[in-house]
Amino acid sequence: CDDVFLLVRMTIDWPERVLLLRGNHEDSYVNAQFDFFSSLQNIFPNPKDTEKAASMIDDIYNHLSLIAITPQGSVCLHGGLPRGIIAGQILTEIPKPHRSIADIKGDQKRQKIQDLFMEIRWNDPTEDKIKDPEAKSYHGYYFFTKGQLSQFLKKNEYKRLIRSHESQRGSFERMFDGMLLHVLSMESQSSSNVSMGYYFGNLKKGLTVHEEPDGTTLLRDLDFNVISRIEPAQL
Repeated sequence: CDDVFLLVRMTIDWPERVLLLRGNHEDSYVNAQFDFFSSLQNIFPNPKDTEKAASMIDDIYNHLSLIAITPQGSVCLHGGLPRGIIAGQILTEIPKPHRSIADIKGDQKRQKIQDLFMEIRWNDPTEDKIKDPEAKSYHGYYFFTKGQLSQFLKKNEYKRLIRSHESQRGSFERMFDGMLLHVLSMESQSSSNVSMGYYFGNLKKGLTVHEEPDGTTLLRDLDFNVISRIEPAQL
């Protein structure tokens, strides 16, 4: 939970440079399955303080953005493209705080918005042909393909999608002819992750995708050293 406080502080100190997006682990239910709350108790030993801090963090989660669009037209999110989505405008219908989705009138619309909210944070890309659109990954959510992403990007005049959920950990991948960039720099070293088989060790480098004003895209480390040039997407 130290990371949460650090990142929130960064958004306060550099609001024009740091924007946090909500992913699948910015969720109190998911946190409860790992050691997040025990870490919180170490910082706030008093149970009332722990409860207050947990409530505050949950409020932060509920007000985080799910998607950001860069000046160069890249769509940034944690998971992936929700099923059946073509027009990006519908994503603006997800309310804040996110918990207020439960208050949306009409069962069908409420379920549709809830599905969008979850799948943005959990869905993964696949290079395989999807025979069953309801096929699920091991974590219970869905896949999206190159064709689906291409249709979405062209319809909304976006450049590509940048995401970080699952896939290759601790490195960078260029997928779908550059329409999708995957970057994931870190993996938790918590004891519960170890016991659940999720331990990948401490990664010694952080990676960032840096879009230059002239349209050039570079992969850099956290010291801003250029690692490589990223080829443009082939839409």
